[in-house]
This record gives sequence, structure tokens and C-alpha cells, in this order.
Amino acid sequence: AQFGDATGGIVNITTRGASKEWFGGIEYLTSGFKSGDDVVGLDKYGFNLLGWSVSGPIKTRKDSLGNKKDAIAGFFFSGEAKHEVDPRPFYGGDMKVNDELMTELQENPYQLNLSDAGGVVTSASYVTADDLEETPFRLNASRKSLNLAGKIDITTSKTTSVTVGGSFDYRDANNYSRNNSLYNSDNNSQTIDRTWRVYGRFTQRFANSTDEENPSLIKDAYINFQVDYSNYNAVTQDRRHQDNLANYGYIGKFTTTRTQIYEPVVDTALVYDANGNLTGDTLEGFFSNWATLLYEYEPGDINPLLANYTSNYYDIYANDPVGHWDNIENVQSFGGLVNGDAPRNVYDMWNNIGTVSNGYSVQDLSQFRVSAQGSASIKDHSLKIGFEYEQRNDKFYSVAPRGLWTLGRGLVNAQIQQRSFQEGTFTQEIWIDGVPAYLLDQAYNGDAHNTFDKNLRASLGMDEQGTNWIDFDSYGPDVWTIDMFTPDELISNGGYVNSFGYDHTGKKLSGNPTVDDFFTKQDENGDFLRENPSFQPIYVAGFIQDKFAFDDLIFNVGIRIDRYDANQSVLKDKYSLFPVKTLGEISTGSIDVPDNIGDDFVVYVSDASNPNANDIVGYRDGDTWYNASGEEIQDPSVLHSSGVPNPWLVDPNDDQVFDDLDGESFKDFEPQVNISPRIAFSFPISDEALFFAHYDVLTQRPEGNNRMDLISYLAFGAGGTNIFGGYFNNPALKAEQTIDYELG
Repeated sequence: AQFGDATGGIVNITTRGASKEWFGGIEYLTSGFKSGDDVVGLDKYGFNLLGWSVSGPIKTRKDSLGNKKDAIAGFFFSGEAKHEVDPRPFYGGDMKVNDELMTELQENPYQLNLSDAGGVVTSASYVTADDLEETPFRLNASRKSLNLAGKIDITTSKTTSVTVGGSFDYRDANNYSRNNSLYNSDNNSQTIDRTWRVYGRFTQRFANSTDEENPSLIKDAYINFQVDYSNYNAVTQDRRHQDNLANYGYIGKFTTTRTQIYEPVVDTALVYDANGNLTGDTLEGFFSNWATLLYEYEPGDINPLLANYTSNYYDIYANDPVGHWDNIENVQSFGGLVNGDAPRNVYDMWNNIGTVSNGYSVQDLSQFRVSAQGSASIKDHSLKIGFEYEQRNDKFYSVAPRGLWTLGRGLVNAQIQQRSFQEGTFTQEIWIDGVPAYLLDQAYNGDAHNTFDKNLRASLGMDEQGTNWIDFDSYGPDVWTIDMFTPDELISNGGYVNSFGYDHTGKKLSGNPTVDDFFTKQDENGDFLRENPSFQPIYVAGFIQDKFAFDDLIFNVGIRIDRYDANQSVLKDKYSLFPVKTLGEISTGSIDVPDNIGDDFVVYVSDASNPNANDIVGYRDGDTWYNASGEEIQDPSVLHSSGVPNPWLVDPNDDQVFDDLDGESFKDFEPQVNISPRIAFSFPISDEALFFAHYDVLTQRPEGNNRMDLISYLAFGAGGTNIFGGYFNNPALKAEQTIDYELG
């Protein structure tokens, strides 16, 4: 019963206490060393390990002759350092493009497409088997690590002792990618993770009576208390760019040449005065509008291999800008790359040369734990009792950095897309075919002005409400940062950021925000902060067990109690993102309600925007569905022509998740308590045979996918999809109980 929350094996490690003698050791193991693009040694995988340990006394106690008697305090310290060129080699090795051709492909990644489609094609598409060569190890998949562990044991009295210790693990690994392996292994992402643990343990032992005539009733008793804390932190990133997010998608400087052109307008434009009032005048004729003439390019040196694609493209069409590089749309349509783009995959299998990883993430997991355990023998009974308390604090942050260029480009200038028809902002300069042509300024629309554009204008020293056009890609990656975006701009436009326990910029949140904070808390500019709380589940358990013998029967009987609290909010109704009405909360009027339908059943209607009693199509009790006649149905999609049943909402106007979802849809998770009895017995049936039997109830907490993910709910996609891919988490998951029994 002392072991719970697991259905597999348990590993329990005990190290020796304080030693009065010094001892230690060191070893070194190698299979080879990397030399250039090869490994020299016993194999091609370059395994190297250095291990060591040392232990000794800190303070000793001596006998009357001055000899060391025992150690009052001692220490133990060990560690190992490891480096591997390929920690998981393929049987038979891997393949790569030969070095000479790879250099040529990197310098000239594009060729002119001679088909009628035009444009360019990637040179990597023409690689044949003759251009490949074998490599005994996976490229750029090396890993290095350092593991340290140590402790100090202190004997505080004859029956008490204290141990303090900890460990530190560090790993720096290049993440092998099969998609990168042929052309792009240099851009394998990097993961750096660190784990550190500290603990303190106090042990109290109780001495047995030495009086043979009056022996102790309780023998071999002890109790220990332990407090420990652990933290795991992992960063996955591009090794060169790390947290410089603007660098991931940067290709070069694109400068736009724009001019005013005149377009015929069918509708008459009304003229306003400086106060926004109609003057009674109208304009009709040709109105000016901005058009792009050229989209010129200067390669950058941050991602030189990506820059070569666009350089190749512009070289191919150097004398033919019209239709090819007269605007950004034509550059992208015919194969050129702009900031934020990645080259096309080769045969939809291999990432092309220079493709930068589109991911930066930070994971921070910590755990605080308190435990106590005691044991004693009372006559023929061996008793053991204990408890444990554990609280985790999980945080995570991820961003798709390449796409921030695309997002930023789409957000700038949104407030100056309309012409101004205010007096004094337009002039008539020419006539076209006898019709007046007006040169118009751009109008400022404050309602369309987003925060990113405001922050970028401040960064560039521009007037916030100015109508000057921002040539976004003409600046380098140093003029904008992710904190210029608002959380809603990053979430609603495609889910560029996902986080909990961190804000949208990757900074840890202070405290633990509530669900209401997520939906209502704003900054000084009125932008929602979207502070998504970290995951802090609490687990408490206690047990008692007794092992005793009755004649030849040996019994082991115990009971364990587990309490799991996800310590978060969950949906009030797992079938609806908005509060729903039950039958008892509506006026049914003159309709006949089936007798088997209770007042606490959720009501479903055909028109969610205008529900009424005559519109009822079905009911639901928990997970059981009924049609309007009260007949149980297996497929609730029949309750609506769209295939999605419509509940009677408390507020029928709640139909947009991003705008209408709030804390009213959630409730607190109800902690779960499970009782797990454990019974086992055995007895010999001969000198060579033993009969045994056991009956165990095992309890295990949810292993994952049970965190309340408010950002995914906020950006609930069409058809109920998760914008970050995969399934939605189920925050209401409970601990699972299983029964294990055996006779033998």
C-alpha cells in the first residue's frame, strides 16, 4: 500500500551513509573522436564518457586511542560527462548529398522553370541517386550531457540523522529530423534542458530495550520526514537565433516603390468638412489610389542560404520586373521568398536547403513534495504508515517565429486603407477623357488601428495617427519585437503563440491568474492580457499496512487513500462552451413534455438564436440523449440538420467564442478521493511449492492532456478544431482505478 499512483514497476534507490574513510574512482570510456566530417576510432558514433565519484568524512569521532571510530558527518559526490556524435544510429547508416553538389545547391538553389507555368523550381529536385553518398552516422544529431549528484549525511545523535542533497542534470542536443536529413541537417533544432533537485530528510530511530526480561513491545521503529523540490527547464530553438524571434524568418530588405494612379469610380463620393459634417458637395470621376511599381531586394546575412533563393530569383528575372518583382504578390507567386517564407519542400518529403525551424519553446516544470513514513514491529505484526503531499507547477511557452513577419505585414497600415474626402485633403490636377481626376490623401480610421502598428510607429519615430505608409519589409529585424503585438493579435490571426504560466512575450507570470482574469484583465491601453494560468495540480495520499503470520499463513493487508485535485477550472457543461438552460429553467407553455424527462435535463432547440418551447428538438441528461418524444437516441447529430445539436443557451446572443466566452462557462474542479485496499496472503503447500493470492485496487492520476487550455478554447476553430493541432485537453479527467488480482 505504500506505493501508489503507478501501474508499473517501482525503483527505490538507497545510497550508503557517511563514511569514515575516503574513497573514490574515475573512469573514461571512448569509442572514437570526430575529425572533420568523420569519426576516428572503434566505431563511427563517437561515444565518450567520463565518470567519477568521491566520498569521505567531514567530521569524525575518535576512540580513546585517537583512531577514527565513525563519521559524524560525511559527503558523497558523483558525476559523469558524456558526448555522443550519434546517440541513436541507424542500422546501415544514413544518406547525404555529396559535398561538392551541396555547395552548388546552396549557392544556386533555384533554376528557371522552362514549362508553360513559368517561375522557378528548386535545384534540389534534380538530385539523383548518383549524387548521394552514405554516412555512418546521422548528421548534426550530436548530444552532450552532464550529470551531478551529491549529499551530506549528518549523525545528529545516536538515534537521529539528517541528510541533505541534490542533483543537477544538463543536456544539450541537436534534434535529428528525418525531413531535414538529406538537404537541411545544419538546421536541426537544439534542445537544452536542465533538471535540478534538492532534498532534506530527517530520520528518527527508536532503540529496542536491552532488558531480556522486559523486552520492548515495539521494536525496530523508525520514522522519517522528507522535503524535496525539483525543477525541469527545457528550451527548444534554432541554435543560431535562439530567442531572437525576428531573425527566424528574415531573408533581406525589400523596398517598395509606389506611385499614385487614377481609377474610375462609379459611385459619387460625399465631401466632409474638418468636423466630419457633410458639406453638400460631391465628387465624381477618377480617384487616385496607390499602386506598387517595384519591389526591390537586398539580401541579408542572417539567413544567407534563404537569402540565396530570392537572390537567385531576382537574378533570373533581373531584366523582367513586370509580373515578377513589381510587387510582393508576384514575387511569392512565381517562387521568390519574402520575409517569413520558407522554400518549398522537395517532393513533399524533404525540407529544402536553409529552411529554419519554425519553433521556439520554453517548458518549466517544478514540483514541491513533503512525505513521511514510519515503521515498527509489534509482536508478530510489521506495521508501516505514511503520507505524501505533492504540488506541481507546470508552465509552457511556444511561438511560431517565422510567421510573425507575415502577421506584422498584415497588421501595418490597416488604418490608412481608405481615401479621405475631407475638404483640403484632395485636389483636382488633371482631366482624363474629359472627366475630372482627383488626387486624394489617405484617411485615418482610428477604429481599424491595431496596437502593433501603433507600437511600430513609435519605434520608428512616426506620428501614431499619421497617414504615412510603413514599408514593413524595408526594415531589418531590429525594429520590432514580439511585445509589440497584443495577445489577441497573436491568437486570433492563426495561433502564433501558445502559453500557460507565461505571458505572450515569454515572461513568467507573477501569481496565478484566475479564469476571470483571462477574459477580463486589460493593460493601460485597453488590450486584453490573456494571462493563462499555469497548471498546479495537488496530490495527497496516505497509507497503512500490516504484515503478519498466522500459523503457516503470511498476510499482507493494507489500505491507501489518494486525493487528486486538478486545482483548475473546468467547463460547467462539457458539451457547450456557453451556459445552457435546463427544462426547469424555461417556460414550457402548452407543450407536452415526456414523463421521463427531468427538470435538470438540458434542452436542445432547432434555432439557437431564437429558442422557444415550440422549437424543442431534444434533451440530454449527462451523456444520455433523447429526442423531443423522450426516446433515447445514440446519435445526437440527428437533432439538427447541420449535425451539431443546438442547446438552449442562457444568452442566445452568445455565438462567437472569441468575443462572448467568459468565466460564467466554468466551475471549479471537484477533488477526487479514491480508496484502494490491498490484500495478499501465501502459504506453503509442500517443500517445493507455495500458494499465493493477492487482490489490489490501483489508482493512477491522469498522465497528461488534462490541463485547462483557455487559449485553445478562445480560438476555437471551425468545426471544433484546435488551432494548435491535435485534440483539445480534457481538464475534467479523473484518476483511474483498476483491479489487479492473481492466484498461483
